[in-house]
Amino acid sequence: MVDPSGRFVYVGGSVGGPGAPPTGRIWTLQVGAGGNVSLAFSTTAALGIGIFALGVTPDGRFLYAADVVSGGGTEVHVFAANSSNGALTEVAGSMVNTGMLDAGMTLDLSGRFLYVTGNSGTVTYRVTSSGALERASSSSDPKCVFPTTGP
Repeated sequence: MVDPSGRFVYVGGSVGGPGAPPTGRIWTLQVGAGGNVSLAFSTTAALGIGIFALGVTPDGRFLYAADVVSGGGTEVHVFAANSSNGALTEVAGSMVNTGMLDAGMTLDLSGRFLYVTGNSGTVTYRVTSSGALERASSSSDPKCVFPTTGP
């Protein structure tokens, strides 16, 4: 996921190894001359077992990370993004548990709504001025598909 300024690339995934449980992680890469990237930041927030979707608001202030949690289900974490160095700080008390096994997540082009779709439907969250999410509505249609890029 490239931030709107084009200066940073956010990559979600999982770290772990033999005998160590997987842990979700987000890396911030800084984009340099010629498109070369270098590691600028790595999250240390307590995340689940693997990040599978990222979204960033059009103004670049907030990053959303969908994370698989142990035992099933998904949490969406909210991070404030530092526009100077790409560092991410989790917004306290902003994590939401979607209550379903999720397949996708995207923000609308205005950055006012976040859509999460999964095995039991689609949930729409309203993005507040602090970046926190408020549940706005839901649909029982699990076949909803949303675009992951703009026009």
